[in-house]
Amino acid sequence: MAWTPEDLERAIAALVAEKDPQEGVSKRAFDLASEIEKLVSQKKLTQRWREEHTLFVPPDEGFRPTKYEVIPITVAQAKGFVLEHHYLGSFASCRLATGLYESGGKLVGVAVFGVPAREAVAHYTSGELSETSGTELNRFVLLDEVPYDAETWFLARAFKMLLEKKPDIQVVISYSDPVPRYSTSGLLVMPGHLGIIYQAFNAAYVGSTKAEGTWLDAEGKSIGARLLSKIRHGEVGQDYGIERLLAAGAPARRRGESAEAWVERSLREGPFRRIRHPGKHTYLWPLGPTKRERKRIASLFPEAIGYPGDPQLKRKAREQRARKYGRS
Repeated sequence: MAWTPEDLERAIAALVAEKDPQEGVSKRAFDLASEIEKLVSQKKLTQRWREEHTLFVPPDEGFRPTKYEVIPITVAQAKGFVLEHHYLGSFASCRLATGLYESGGKLVGVAVFGVPAREAVAHYTSGELSETSGTELNRFVLLDEVPYDAETWFLARAFKMLLEKKPDIQVVISYSDPVPRYSTSGLLVMPGHLGIIYQAFNAAYVGSTKAEGTWLDAEGKSIGARLLSKIRHGEVGQDYGIERLLAAGAPARRRGESAEAWVERSLREGPFRRIRHPGKHTYLWPLGPTKRERKRIASLFPEAIGYPGDPQLKRKAREQRARKYGRS
């Protein structure tokens, strides 16, 4: 049975009033998110999703693998599931989608591997590998009815399927967003997470993406910078972006109004707010048929640092930046 702590909801709602207009989210919100992650890391809770909202599942009788199977699913199947249940309410690119099914045939989880951000693979492999050699685990969703401890079992089989279906893939990238998300009414949408599941699945943690401003709609869902850029410049994917903005409450485009002007006016007049985002935690996995091959690929990664939550993380991160940029 899923548990949504009422005191957590009230705390998040109270934090809305404390929101710093420049920083976007108060320090207490981050502290609260850290406490939630601590409970997850201690195996007292695990995060689940249903109808775009976060739920938490306490330990129960545990996950029974014999009752489940993992198989490839179509893009349409994955998209329908993700749009219904993931907090972002959006579907990214897809190179392969895998589904977690109960023995009765019900789809209860989805893992989607898509196209990574441009230059991401080269950036994280010292320029040795190209974009086609990597993929991003961009959606990983399990329903609240899935028993505790199913995540790593599902991921192991999804990665094995990825290797079989896409043998050219050598690197898997994924990100975790530490920023709590809430609607303008104060409803908790996502408490922020450090990537505990990725840590449990032995990912290499290589730091955070750069800090930047992020736009949110009234429901606390992100309006990505890349999506806005596609609209501004008329790139492939702009139609979805336009639909996304309109559905979120953007004003209709005026006759003769340029795409760039419409985007700026929408962000100014629509129910959107901008927050300062500290960057997403970045995790990498090597993918290959043998341990030797995986070790070779992993050798291309940046030096791994302590997982978020490690008391030595800040010191290690400063040292890494100093080595890379010549300053602390």
